[in-house]
Amino acid sequence: MRKIKVYTGDLIIPFYRELTPLMYVQEAIKILDFNVDLKINCNSPDFCSAIYYISKLKKYNVEVEFYINDKLSTLEEVFGEFNKALDLINEMCKNEE
Repeated sequence: MRKIKVYTGDLIIPFYRELTPLMYVQEAIKILDFNVDLKINCNSPDFCSAIYYISKLKKYNVEVEFYINDKLSTLEEVFGEFNKALDLINEMCKNEE
């Protein structure tokens, strides 16, 4: 089984330029079509969701692993990491009310 490793977190420099959500999904499909093992740096929730769920289709049957700052993680943990930015915004803004 092929394996794609997606690295996220504060310590990585994303490989991708800024894309629209649809473009991230299209990029995930292109990567799955490559039919090779890959390591990818990306902090996009759209890309992480797309690569994870589409990889499970019978057409691909690819194992996807996520790493947060080089630590093996689940998709749920990745989204928890992404939500830290929203948590900070909410914390800062609630003090203004």
